[in-house]
Amino acid sequence: MTNVNAYNLYRDQDLETSSNYELVSRLFGAAALNVKKAITYIHEKSLDKANLNMIKAQIIVRTLNESLDKNYVISQQLSPIYDYIIRRLVQANIKKDIAILEEIYGLLIEYRDTWNEAIKIFKISQFK
Repeated sequence: MTNVNAYNLYRDQDLETSSNYELVSRLFGAAALNVKKAITYIHEKSLDKANLNMIKAQIIVRTLNESLDKNYVISQQLSPIYDYIIRRLVQANIKKDIAILEEIYGLLIEYRDTWNEAIKIFKISQFK
């Protein structure tokens, strides 16, 4: 088995055994990573690659938004935030604006970290 195949097998098993909460955290992390890559590509003048990474981030955030259960107040509060992030990503892509991307990167990292803390609290509360 090659290293690539072993990694893919591990990743697939890891995803299958992750909770929905952990998957949300990973999606925030993946979106942030794509934004960070876009910033790097803009600096390098690789605008096609920057565009691709911004689109990937938009898709991830749109997926998070579409997966919200609107019956919950928190979902109703998160949806406009996700919409804002998507709008800002589109603006950043049109303008190739690093400042906007840095703002969005900060938000995505903050939400990822918040989810990670919530997961820890949830896991701890299950053992009490």
